[in-house]
Amino acid sequence: MAKIRLDDMTIEEVRNLYNTMFNSLISQDVLENIYKGYLKKYNEMKVTEKNGYDAPSGMGRRFNYLKNILYGWYIEDLFFLLIKQNPNVREVEFTGNDAEHKLKYDHENKKVTIGGTKTTSPDFLITLKSGTQIYLELKTAAAEVYSIKVDNVKQLQKTMVYTDIYSMIIMVDLVHGLYEIKGLDFFLNSFPFVNQRMEGQLCYDFPNPSKSFSEIKKEDFSTYIKPELFNVEEVIKYRCLFYAERGQDKHAIKKVKNKIMLDELNSEFKYKQDQYEKKVDDILSKTPEIEFKTWQDLSDEVELK
Repeated sequence: MAKIRLDDMTIEEVRNLYNTMFNSLISQDVLENIYKGYLKKYNEMKVTEKNGYDAPSGMGRRFNYLKNILYGWYIEDLFFLLIKQNPNVREVEFTGNDAEHKLKYDHENKKVTIGGTKTTSPDFLITLKSGTQIYLELKTAAAEVYSIKVDNVKQLQKTMVYTDIYSMIIMVDLVHGLYEIKGLDFFLNSFPFVNQRMEGQLCYDFPNPSKSFSEIKKEDFSTYIKPELFNVEEVIKYRCLFYAERGQDKHAIKKVKNKIMLDELNSEFKYKQDQYEKKVDDILSKTPEIEFKTWQDLSDEVELK
């Protein structure tokens, strides 16, 4: 299958795409009911678009952004059903900011918003048969480019501290119908890059998904849990913030927040310095003789020729 853009697709095209991936895993009746629910939401959204309602920007994409939101909820519902079929899972819940999976319409002010209460939680809270709980953040890719924003990873690290629940990420390849799960330890030694597809935001590379969707039903999620991650500096800093906020110590909160900002500035500087050094090395590898030459030296050389 060629690369796809979800926001260029109609709800009917998305239905065909998703059904192709899930029709052997979820009954046709259930697939059809889920589709009908999202068809209704899609048609409601299209009416408000036609009537000139305002919509969240999402990098300036407005109603295309809302289409992506709807299609993301759609596949979350499907994965929710797969996870429920896993014999190691006792319960699974939607817990993200948009867990209601609803668009809300202010008809008086002609405005569309995304339903839900602001939280710090990933998409799913999974309770295993053992009683262990884990958070799972679902990300999708439709252009064979797999990446996670650095800020997403930071938020998941913070969530670990504030909830004492380990977080992990599932990347879904919509082109090939594959997935991959990684715990946050994967990103500890990863080097970020500037992702122009996300307005130049810093991102981490994510490994290419390699597992078929059917494997979700037999995943042992506990194998991804790394308790030692609670004691690395990237997580400890949020523990400090948690303690300061719990104690309602304004001075301590300010100190911790400023220390976090200072660390982030230093990391950003180091990243830019590393990028600078790589570019310099690349240039000098092609013409090493220019490094210590002045413009006058080069002028003399050019004139002699």
